[in-house]
Amino acid sequence: MIRLLPDENISPSLVNKLGDEGVYAEAVLHVGLSGRSDPDIWKHALDNDFAVVTTNARDFIRLLSMEVHPGLIVLRESGLTRAEQWQRILPVLEEIKGFGRFELHGE
Repeated sequence: MIRLLPDENISPSLVNKLGDEGVYAEAVLHVGLSGRSDPDIWKHALDNDFAVVTTNARDFIRLLSMEVHPGLIVLRESGLTRAEQWQRILPVLEEIKGFGRFELHGE
């Protein structure tokens, strides 16, 4: 099952929308990581098998030094509205579903 951890720059309200799509998600804000460093967020993601969703590509890409990790989804634009963020994330979910190797919750 894919598990997503939206970073602080992603609307935490998308957690419910992700759940509606069968994806387990927890927002950084909701798990006590608000204001924490990117390495702290990345460690939480690794320890709990979450792919991070962020607009902060530069900092998180530097943390990808290990061969195996749950993943990183980068929205290449910052300052997007919640609806715009959702419009960018939804095609990614469809692509993941198309790979067939990931089981979305409830499928």
